[in-house]
Amino acid sequence: MKMNKILGWLFILAAPLATATSTTEVKNPIVSNSDIVGEWNCKILYDDLGIESLDTLDFQANGSTVGFGLLSVQKTFTYESNHTGHWTLQGNTLSETGTNYTFGRIHSKETEKRLSTEPQLKEREQQFFQQLTKDMNNGDSTDFEILDFKDKRMLINHVWKNQQRHPGLCVKK
Repeated sequence: MKMNKILGWLFILAAPLATATSTTEVKNPIVSNSDIVGEWNCKILYDDLGIESLDTLDFQANGSTVGFGLLSVQKTFTYESNHTGHWTLQGNTLSETGTNYTFGRIHSKETEKRLSTEPQLKEREQQFFQQLTKDMNNGDSTDFEILDFKDKRMLINHVWKNQQRHPGLCVKK
C-alpha cells in the first residue's frame, strides 16, 4: 500500500516543481475551507538544506488531518512519517498542527551499509532523527502560504517561524 502511495506521488507530481514555483509573489487567491477538504499529495523542496518531502495529507471537514509522508535528506537518509492533527485556514494561510508524529527509517541498502561502517555518518543520522522527532512533536503549527489555487492544485510556500519560505506544490486527489 505504501508503495502505491509513493508511485502515485511520483506520477502526480512529475511536473517540475522549480518552474511551477519560480515566483514567490502571493496572488492572494480566494480559498475556502471546502476547497481544502480532501486528500492532497504535496511536494516541498528545501534546497538550502538538501531536503525533499512528499506527503499525503487528508484534510477532513471537521478540521482534523491524517498524514503520511516521506522525507529525503541529502539523498542519503530517508524517513517515513505518520501523524494526525488539525487544520485551519485564515486568508491564504493553511495551518496544520500535527500530533502523534511517528517516524521510521527507510534508508536504502547502500545507506545502511555506510551507517554500519562510518561512525560519523551514523552519529549524524542519529542526531538528525532525534531532532526530527523532537521538532515535529512540539505542538507548533506548520504554515503554508497559498500562492495560487486552481483546478485542484495549490502552489504553496512552507513558511518557517523565521519567515524563510520553501516552495511546494499540492495536487488534490
